[in-house]
Amino acid sequence: MTGDIVSCVIGGEQYALGGGHIREILRVERMRCGSRPGGAAGVVTIGGETVPVYSLASILDQQSGPADASRPAGSQIIVTHGSRGAVGWLVDGVARSRLPADARVTPLPPLVGPPATRWFEGLLEIEERSLLVLSPEHLDPRAPSPPPDRDHRVSASPPTLTTRPPRGGAARLVVMFSSPALPRCGAHRYGLSARRIAAVIPSLPICVVPGSAPRVTGVAAWRGGVMPVMDFRDACDRPAIERERLLVVRSGGALVAFPVEAEMALHQATRDDREADDERDSNPPFVAGTFIVAGSRLALLDLDALLAPVRVAPGSTTDAHTH
Repeated sequence: MTGDIVSCVIGGEQYALGGGHIREILRVERMRCGSRPGGAAGVVTIGGETVPVYSLASILDQQSGPADASRPAGSQIIVTHGSRGAVGWLVDGVARSRLPADARVTPLPPLVGPPATRWFEGLLEIEERSLLVLSPEHLDPRAPSPPPDRDHRVSASPPTLTTRPPRGGAARLVVMFSSPALPRCGAHRYGLSARRIAAVIPSLPICVVPGSAPRVTGVAAWRGGVMPVMDFRDACDRPAIERERLLVVRSGGALVAFPVEAEMALHQATRDDREADDERDSNPPFVAGTFIVAGSRLALLDLDALLAPVRVAPGSTTDAHTH
């Protein structure tokens, strides 16, 4: 991404627009509120053309703060190229700046889910900040409905905890941990193959993405990419994610993170480990097996099954996991 960038403010949030998308920036006083086609907040006239104006806060399903009773919330209008001609966006504030030469926009991974991956071109890292870059053509309410997304699930063998050392004498290594962010399954701790673990990091700045799948808390810029952060708790039960320790795991060639508690251990499978007989028929789909390890129950996670409801439910606001 090169050239100018326009930052627009909606309440306490800030988003970016590439300068090439923008036709005009107007004061809200130019808008006529009498005609509201297709849910528009009003219209403006530019060069004889009538342009609908939509509240960007409403499109993104956010609150833009208390409104003046005499006019819709917002003080400026950004007119961009839309899916069917010019379209206006009502915002709280606008600032134009020049992008550095090395600025780049990284697309959001599919796991973040529609409509987020349509609404945003990606994540822009600039001056130690991360901004979501809007895609006005796809935000335009007049745009045709997109085709159904394809299934993004990946093929992978579920992990197993063996009680016999594999060939070569090297026992399988499993990372054991606790996490309040994962669905409950009756075990004290979870386990993952050490080969699935990419890193454990104290915290990261998280960017909340409107329109994302319900279990996606946000995204983080990490090691040159964009990583979804998952949390299967209800939104009202989630603490401030920036203060939580994150476990970064590999799933289907992508990196995903979720909060974990501080205590973690590396376990080498032995003959003393045994499968919990009473759990064989009651394990949820995201648990490959429940084992007794050092007298404590350990649920071995199947990451692909855990993330499958997020991947295969385009546009859905619910998933199959319960608490």
